[in-house]
Amino acid sequence: MGKNIDDLIQKRRSIRVYKDIEVDDDILESLVSAASFAPSNSNRQGYYFTFIKNKAMILDLANLVEAMVDSKKEVLQKRHPYFFEYAKNFVHFRGAPVLMISYYTKPPSFSMQIFKEYGCQSIVSGDVFSIGLAIQNMLLKATDLGLGSCVMSGPLIAEDDIKLYLKTPSRYGLGPMVCFGYANEDLKRPRRKNFKKRFEIIDE
Repeated sequence: MGKNIDDLIQKRRSIRVYKDIEVDDDILESLVSAASFAPSNSNRQGYYFTFIKNKAMILDLANLVEAMVDSKKEVLQKRHPYFFEYAKNFVHFRGAPVLMISYYTKPPSFSMQIFKEYGCQSIVSGDVFSIGLAIQNMLLKATDLGLGSCVMSGPLIAEDDIKLYLKTPSRYGLGPMVCFGYANEDLKRPRRKNFKKRFEIIDE
């Protein structure tokens, strides 16, 4: 029997250090199965996942991200003095046994017409949000199976280069990357803001 959902939610951590242990393919398949039950806009289930276990490819992707960071360093460092130090976080996936690339399908043509007045049709039509919902299911399932995970958006600074390297079809937009593996660090629960101050209920 699976763990209590509250236990899984509270146990999940963003793991950045992993043991050098391979993750079986059937476990990755179970993560995608969990994702398939997430809600999605118009029930399109418009997502696709690539799991990379090839260490050379993972290293190549990390190098692409580092090269992009380095190319922007001079400009961004002037605006944000801590950018280069912060950007080191963008390549934590380098040592992960599995790097998952997530994709969302771009809105169909009729959605593009309906939302053409808005700046980002993908957001308005819900495709970007749907991939996040699917990933959350995967994170909880990974926790249930004893896997650590970490969602990363920083690598998207090199989105175009990543899509070119992976030969991503034009119909896909690039979503967050997620590391999976067996944790080699024991993290305490990070501080959380008082949730009671972060919502309201309107009943009249």
